[in-house]
Amino acid sequence: MSNSAYPYQETLLQWVWQELEFDTTSLRTAEGQPVEIIEPGELNTGAGPDFLGASFRIGPLKLFGDVEIHIHPGHWSQHNHQRSERFNRVVLHVVYDGGCSPNSSPAVRPDGTTPPLLRLKPFLQKSLIHLFERKRQSSLPCSGNLRYISQEAFEAQVVKAHRHYFEYKTDFLIERYDSDLPLSKAWLKMLSRGLFHTLGIPRNRSEMEQFHDRIYRSTLPTSLNDFIRFATSVAFDKDSGHPIEWITSGMRPASLPSKRVTQAAALYFTIHNLPFKSYLSTNPEAWTQIIRRIPDNLQPGGQMRSILRHTVFYPATYLLGEFLHAQPLKQFAYQQWVNAPGNVPGEVVAPFRSAGFIINKKTLKPGLAHQLKRYCRPLNCHRCKVFKKAINP
Repeated sequence: MSNSAYPYQETLLQWVWQELEFDTTSLRTAEGQPVEIIEPGELNTGAGPDFLGASFRIGPLKLFGDVEIHIHPGHWSQHNHQRSERFNRVVLHVVYDGGCSPNSSPAVRPDGTTPPLLRLKPFLQKSLIHLFERKRQSSLPCSGNLRYISQEAFEAQVVKAHRHYFEYKTDFLIERYDSDLPLSKAWLKMLSRGLFHTLGIPRNRSEMEQFHDRIYRSTLPTSLNDFIRFATSVAFDKDSGHPIEWITSGMRPASLPSKRVTQAAALYFTIHNLPFKSYLSTNPEAWTQIIRRIPDNLQPGGQMRSILRHTVFYPATYLLGEFLHAQPLKQFAYQQWVNAPGNVPGEVVAPFRSAGFIINKKTLKPGLAHQLKRYCRPLNCHRCKVFKKAINP
């Protein structure tokens, strides 16, 4: 296929994938296997695959990994992806159209295997020019299309999304629970792995989990300073057979691996050395005890500490209460989640403000990001209280 058949930049395809602007109900790979998108992944603005942390069902298999998007299949080899270890994590290769040109040879990962291929063109329900204009406007699906906007319904919808986000976070942690370990060790491993994942925002989440698993399998030094030196050597060991390929391009200084690795190591050491009975306490809660034991220069910034506390520690604490049938612990953790402060990025807030919604204390919640990503972008308007109120005021 020549590029003239697709006159836009690859970024349009990335947007189409991110916004799920295609028929997701009948997807099939080029080989004919049915595809169900569970999670399209997070857009990666650095080196490596285009979307990180995706999950699918392809045929009978549930797959977790990354997504690479191209205009045509030949771009895989033209971009030398077969030489970068990062692309071993690609579980789906998405292209506009496979075509029948010499450039349509299948992608080959560095390990010699081939990821499934999905051609988007047959599943697009709108013209390319319509999609291009939609991307250019970057507004909510309902923006400009609702005659009546209920602030009350919007606030109720954010409450609903915030609750669903908590369920999403507990499901995320359960996937990292190692049932082969005793409960206390399995829970601590789940907690620290979840914290490492979040410390990897925006582009090193899977790398941070690799780092976690490598130090978890090792014999650990008994002092914090010795542990940090050990953990740093593991994280940046270039002589190992499979070094961790950290992404550093386009990163803020505070998010660089050199910073996050030491912060993660300090958290790990403290979490795994805190008496387990501390995690059953709500006064003082364990998170406060953990942070007090870590020197200021080894702690993440205030905003990241809040994110770790509310999106990982409290969902993990809720699950611990569930495992131990400790209802007060569950109630405490969930109430802390309900009262979570905003910490919502401006790019999440902007589309709602542009659509005419009022952003206040009731709506400036982590659930607002969940609303945008899992209600608005996938066009799940039929599940949204705002839309229902608009058509039945």
